Amino acid sequence: MNDSSVNKAWEFECVLESGKEIKSWFYSDTKEDATHRIKQWFVAKLISLKEIDDPLEIRKKQVESDKIREALAKKRNEEFQARQNLNKPLYE
Repeated sequence: MNDSSVNKAWEFECVLESGKEIKSWFYSDTKEDATHRIKQWFVAKLISLKEIDDPLEIRKKQVESDKIREALAKKRNEEFQARQNLNKPLYE
C-alpha cells in the first residue's frame, strides 16, 4: 500500500440492521474514519475492514495491459499474413 496517498481504498463487510450482509469498498483517509463512516452511513455492525489496493488504479493498469496485448496480437497477425503472402506462388 502507498501510505503517502491521501485517500486509501478500504474493503468492508458488515451486517445491516435488517440482517443483510454487504461487502463493498470506498475511499477514506484512515481506518478509524472508515469505521466511523460505515457505522454512520449504514447503521451497521462491522464484520471486517481492510486496506486494499485501489481498484480503479488496478483497472486502469488492466486496460493499458489489454491495449498492449491487442497491439502485439495485431502485429503478430500482420507478420503472419506477410509470411503467408511470401509463400504464395506468383502465378497460379
